[in-house]
Amino acid sequence: THTSTHTKLTSTKKKKQEHARKYTGLTRTIKLIHVGTTTSWESVSEDVFKDIQDTKNVGLYDMLRKDKMTSLPTWSEAGSVRDAIEKDIATFERKIDMARNDREEEMDFQIKCGDYMMNRYLLQEASLKFTRALEIARSVQGSNQRSIETMKKLMVACAVAKVRCRSLDMEIRNVTSDIQDEDKRMNVVSYLKAGQAVVSMCSGDYRSAANLFCDPSCSIAMKDSFKELVLAENVSIYGSVCAVAEFSRSEMRKRLIENDVFKDFLDSSPNARDLCDAYFSSDYTKCMSALDKIETICNADALIASHWPRLKEKILDNMMIQYFRPFSRASMKEMSKAFGMSMDEIETRASKLIVAKKMAARIDSQNKIMIAKHVDERTETFDRILTNGEAFVADVQTAMLRLSLRESGLHLKQQRRSTNDGGMMMMGNQGRGMMGMMSGGMGRMFGRNNRRGF
Repeated sequence: THTSTHTKLTSTKKKKQEHARKYTGLTRTIKLIHVGTTTSWESVSEDVFKDIQDTKNVGLYDMLRKDKMTSLPTWSEAGSVRDAIEKDIATFERKIDMARNDREEEMDFQIKCGDYMMNRYLLQEASLKFTRALEIARSVQGSNQRSIETMKKLMVACAVAKVRCRSLDMEIRNVTSDIQDEDKRMNVVSYLKAGQAVVSMCSGDYRSAANLFCDPSCSIAMKDSFKELVLAENVSIYGSVCAVAEFSRSEMRKRLIENDVFKDFLDSSPNARDLCDAYFSSDYTKCMSALDKIETICNADALIASHWPRLKEKILDNMMIQYFRPFSRASMKEMSKAFGMSMDEIETRASKLIVAKKMAARIDSQNKIMIAKHVDERTETFDRILTNGEAFVADVQTAMLRLSLRESGLHLKQQRRSTNDGGMMMMGNQGRGMMGMMSGGMGRMFGRNNRRGF
């Protein structure tokens, strides 16, 4: 029995390492490090050290050396690489400044500087350089392919650093709009959407991640086109977990269960499919079983492992809310059987949901039942009338201001001027005219003694 268990553990460890090695670049290194810290560091330390030396990633090297669990050999070059960082970045900045009049050359230096920073584990700084390069690329002809590669690097930097990038949606539209071949365009859109979803998930925005993973443009056609960050096999796990954690039952039906595109992903991952089907059909025993299997997968994945505890809590809360919704009274003993939890765990979790006002109920601790707490319809109606009244007053005030502006015969014509940052609206004398006009309108509305408002 001991030999069989050891063989099984060794096989699992090898599978995790093989999975990590499917990726390339920084994501591969990060995933190998995670596998090493959760199984056996000796089995991956050589590969991790080689990756660090190849990219001269002294920032990651220093981080690992501080951790007793991730010991690495002495790297003789580390000191000189570390000392050169400040000087090298200053050199890149000078080259960027000198290339201001040549957009293509400036873009090239921004990308090279971003690569250098990412290889020193300065991820947030690198993401800013890649973002700037993409902004410049909009005015550079023939830069489409470079823009796609730069966007992939930006997504990797943001995902590993766990930071958001709000411009990704716009940039995806920009870089894919010029692709003539429809099949190629769909493939590029698919893996970039998956990458954007991973960035959202890593930054903690699970609802946005769920929406992006379930987007029809994110299809299994991506295959392994984005080995730098995400594979098609990840999408089913990431997408289903984020969806069950964030979507209501009606959203699950529309965005996931009836989504033929996402079904292709689910077919490649039975555990993810079981979780979604069990949750939607309210089979909580099967749902808990699927959740336990997925937990093993998620804890072995560097990108989602740190988010798993929070995601699991959200899923369990949703399951309990969904379980209780049809009942006026529910036995906590039956809930305990369905969820495979102790009575104390059920009561504690239910109490938290009630305090957070996510579940309208009260607990009868003596009889171990939950009783639905009906909302006072009269009070609810009165509150709704007050809210609608406040909205109506705001609409009337806005309409009065608009009429007083027209009555004064005042108009504003804005001029668009481009700046170095691109796309900002500048307002001169006409902007000041607008401020005066607003002052006049507000004066008449609220009783100022100023007829014309100037």
